[in-house]
Amino acid sequence: MRRRVAVASALIGHPQLVLLDEPTAGLDPVEAQSLRELLVKRPKGQTVVISSHHLDEIERICDWVVMIQNGKCIQQGPLSDVVGRGERIIWRLSGAAPLTALQQALPDHLFLIEGEDLHQRAPSAAGLDEATLRVMQILLEHQVAVREVRRGISLEEHFFQRRA
Repeated sequence: MRRRVAVASALIGHPQLVLLDEPTAGLDPVEAQSLRELLVKRPKGQTVVISSHHLDEIERICDWVVMIQNGKCIQQGPLSDVVGRGERIIWRLSGAAPLTALQQALPDHLFLIEGEDLHQRAPSAAGLDEATLRVMQILLEHQVAVREVRRGISLEEHFFQRRA
């Protein structure tokens, strides 16, 4: 309850800048969700800076991220750019992907098979959409089942890739 009161008092009067450190720490799931919704629906022109180790939460709330490691900024930018939503699609497949057909159909696009995942990249969002349609056609033609399709990777996956 103290955490809720502290965050509510920080937001009263709609200040232009609000600084929050681990705002959902100690909250139960219902209260944490309520606070996330409040932060997402903040008034236009209000900047909320959140310091947190909970990358999944940052991904749900923020549209701009700054990654700091050992006191130094190692990356910053719009969340969609950082996690590759505009340039990458990940297909989680069931069964072997038809590599030859994909290579012939998508000469201008990069893709990588890792286990049952197809990582598709393109130099532009328009190129990604065109390539995505072709990938879907090829997977249908070869009767490859698709378990999941998502744009980009999670912020947590991105963080661990940078550390590797």
